[in-house]
Amino acid sequence: MLIRSHFTHDDNAMVNMVNSLPPEAYFLECDGSVHEELGTIQKGKLIQLHFRLCGGKGGFGSLLRSFRIHKSNNQLMCRNLAGRRLADVREEERLKKYIEKKEQREKEKKKKEEEKIDKLKNGAKTKHEFTDQEYLRKRDTVLDVVEDAVEAGVLALKEKQKAGAEVENNDVTTQVEFTGPSTSSNIQEALTASNVNDEQNSDSDESLDDLMSCGPLKKKVKIGG
Repeated sequence: MLIRSHFTHDDNAMVNMVNSLPPEAYFLECDGSVHEELGTIQKGKLIQLHFRLCGGKGGFGSLLRSFRIHKSNNQLMCRNLAGRRLADVREEERLKKYIEKKEQREKEKKKKEEEKIDKLKNGAKTKHEFTDQEYLRKRDTVLDVVEDAVEAGVLALKEKQKAGAEVENNDVTTQVEFTGPSTSSNIQEALTASNVNDEQNSDSDESLDDLMSCGPLKKKVKIGG
């Protein structure tokens, strides 16, 4: 027999089947009201049959709560009624706004470039003047100190060169050239002539420049024989 969920009192087969069931195995619903027996329902009404089920051990609520913890808050992956993702729709709107403002951005960029060029052109005509008196005073002081130091160094170098030239002039020796046989008497006469020439040179008033231009003094002593 086919068991239907909806029936009326005129369906004798369903009425007999329901009456044969134990009361704890089912309940009836009519017009939104729950009934335990058919006798409490008026004839001609549509009746719905519900079978009772044994309850479980529970814990299903905690399972639902655990699912809620892992629920994502990212609504951009959701789809609208047209089937499009919200992320794609939002990206499309952002792109439209970017394109609409593109012309304005280009104008602003061009304006900044023109201002920069004008600033560079006018910048060459601008003169900068230093008004820091402390800086100017220090600059003049440094210049004076450097100039004095250079002059002192040049004078010291000249004095050193002059002193070296005098020492070289004092170390000039008289070269004696001997001719003829070298005897003891000839050597003695040559030494005597050299000493006489040295005394004459020490008494002379010739300047240092004349001595340097003449070069080393050469005395030639001629010994007869």
